[in-house]
Amino acid sequence: ISTSSKEGMSNSILESMSCGIPVIATNIGSSDVLLGKYFNEFSYSPGDINYLYKRILFLYKNIDIGRKYSFYLHNRAKAIFGPDIIAKNYEKIYIKYLIMSKKSN
Repeated sequence: ISTSSKEGMSNSILESMSCGIPVIATNIGSSDVLLGKYFNEFSYSPGDINYLYKRILFLYKNIDIGRKYSFYLHNRAKAIFGPDIIAKNYEKIYIKYLIMSKKSN
């Protein structure tokens, strides 16, 4: 559960995702990017304790949905935010920058 009122790309959410732990997070920062298609279902406005409680209870009562959500987050973490993927993305940016800088010289 992330209760942040200010956040960028949350490491705690990414770590939970990589472990296959279901995440309920405030709807700030990059939560939408991290949670993907489950963002609307498992995010809430900062301070909305009643909605947070309902989401926790929902996961508790719906084990199969929780498992499906956990599996989705785990696979999403590996496919989009894994170290190899991030390194390749940085490499593409650096190569693009090098090509652009050579053209301008």
